[in-house]
Amino acid sequence: MFRCLIVDKDKKESSLFFPLSEETLSEAYDIIKSKTAGRAKIADLESPLKGMKEELQWTRVTKHLLKEMNFLAQRMERMSDQELEVFCAAVQITKRADLKYLINLSYNADRFSVCPGITNDEELGKYISENPEFALWMSWQGDNVDLADIGRRFADAHMGCFTGQNYVIRNEQAMAAVYDGKRFPDFNQKVENGEDCIFERRYYYRGETYALYLPASQKQMRCMEGFLNVTDLDEFGYRHLISWIDGLKKRLPCGLGIQEINTFAAAVQSALAQNPEREKVFLAAMEAEVPSTAEKAVWIVQHLNEYEMTNTDEDSISTSLGKVRNQTHPIRSLSGEIHTLRLYSLAEGQCYKKYRYKGKTEYSDFAVPFDALYLTRYQKEIQRALQKYSDFLSERGLADYMDNILLKRKLISMIPQIEEWDHKLWGVLEVKSHGKLSEGELQEVKKAWSGQCSDGFGEGFYQKEIRTREGLLNVDLAYDIWNTEFKTEQELKGGDPERIREMQLGGM
Repeated sequence: MFRCLIVDKDKKESSLFFPLSEETLSEAYDIIKSKTAGRAKIADLESPLKGMKEELQWTRVTKHLLKEMNFLAQRMERMSDQELEVFCAAVQITKRADLKYLINLSYNADRFSVCPGITNDEELGKYISENPEFALWMSWQGDNVDLADIGRRFADAHMGCFTGQNYVIRNEQAMAAVYDGKRFPDFNQKVENGEDCIFERRYYYRGETYALYLPASQKQMRCMEGFLNVTDLDEFGYRHLISWIDGLKKRLPCGLGIQEINTFAAAVQSALAQNPEREKVFLAAMEAEVPSTAEKAVWIVQHLNEYEMTNTDEDSISTSLGKVRNQTHPIRSLSGEIHTLRLYSLAEGQCYKKYRYKGKTEYSDFAVPFDALYLTRYQKEIQRALQKYSDFLSERGLADYMDNILLKRKLISMIPQIEEWDHKLWGVLEVKSHGKLSEGELQEVKKAWSGQCSDGFGEGFYQKEIRTREGLLNVDLAYDIWNTEFKTEQELKGGDPERIREMQLGGM
């Protein structure tokens, strides 16, 4: 599979043909650790995998490197001709050839699809035009009937390549990580494709998408940590959770870590495997109980047989799926305590100054920035404009637009406001809820408000021009949204927020 030329510090050459036997591999270990070999390096490499030579040439030879090369060569040796063809094409498509990635890629052949017998652009265009799978893409081509041009356009827009006999293309299935760079997987290990899983956690790393199907074993989770070079999967920023049960993600308690989600997923998988017809009852129970922790969510799953859908009002809770009740433990109503939380962010403005020209009022094409300190001069005008712009909202305000159904039920209202504090103007989100929000719920509210400020309510308000004596003013409720840290009232002002507010009102 590979021919590797190794050169030591004395320019002594040794050739290795992978895969190596155990005896030859042991001899190679002795060569690289001998004093005469010194810092042996790979001088040349012959491989059917595109880019592998460029990746490894002049790399220092270590025992682990030899093990990785030998493992990969053994994997390739066990492949059928078609499997090897797809694997070589996959390497060319992904344009990566480091050994850790290649070993993982060798287990992910089903992430690539084969268009049989396609050897040129015209044949590819004909295949695409006749295959219903690509009907949407073909609809974008309009009246184009040039098959060769269609093939070229498709090849340019997708990750694929011709192999001489077929056309191989990357499909939408995420890659699985089976090798973390330390512990080699079994040669015949089967890679999960998500069947029977509850959640799929996707990680985006070096231009590729990787999937961890939950529930997962601790070994699988450690493997993903090693592959992503992190000690905690919750620390990896570029991730996304997908629920394989429609509606379940929106009914998860906020702020759960990967281990908590995994424990919950295992409980759900076990419960629904025995009673798959109880899925609707399960989702309704989650919505009705509004669990704020993983422990409470798991308890609901473990007591799923106690819940039932009902048409009566007695001891039942109305949900988006219908009325549900627990026959043994009555579902508690939401807390009667109304908790108020206010989130603060510095406001900023842009003013297009007005001037007189030939007896008419004109406005500058260039805006002058107004900081939070200067904006206090126009607090009344901004307040009126904000109230007018908010007319389309219901009494619940932005709470109507929350994605998480549990948090949406717990929230009473989320109302955008402004306030002067410390001689500066602040954008404020007043949040009222049934009981105090958990830390996870608070972070979810902050995330939602950040999104509204950058591309929602806040963006819409910014587009509304406010007439002032100086010109047309646009106000951003959260200055520098990408770096803004939304502060609670206590974090901003210190002390008891209610007492501070009473003192402010008393002094007005």
